Amino acid sequence: MLRKTVAQNMAHVAAGALRPASWVLAPSVLTAMARRQIAQLRIVATPSSPAETLSGGNQQKIVLGKWLETHPGVLLLDDPTRGVDIGAKKEIYRLIRERADAGQVVLVTSTELPELCELADRVLILYRGRMVGTVEHADATPRLLLHAINTGTLDG
Repeated sequence: MLRKTVAQNMAHVAAGALRPASWVLAPSVLTAMARRQIAQLRIVATPSSPAETLSGGNQQKIVLGKWLETHPGVLLLDDPTRGVDIGAKKEIYRLIRERADAGQVVLVTSTELPELCELADRVLILYRGRMVGTVEHADATPRLLLHAINTGTLDG
């Protein structure tokens, strides 16, 4: 997908969300969709830019943007900022927070505990395949989360 343009990358997912009768996207629709996500996500590119020439952060924002175009009822993000620079992280955090504040269900899994502490209204603790606890945003610290995921308890 990286050899495709920004607009072509976004079209692959968005076309799947359309009714079969409209699976073919007109170039003008494709460009408008790409421009909308470029502006919303502050991607440093044009719709015709090859995705492979963009920074890792902008590539990650393209991935996020193409899924946002499907208007999902639930947005499931797995390590959404893995490998991106701090500026791109802030932009992705902003977008996730905006979606959650607007009432969209956003589920985030992350290996970065500070990220969970910043983004989550609630953190579900899993231990050996079972949910063993819940930590509210106000109580979430990387230390507490690390302890809980390693011991299966919130004590300590």
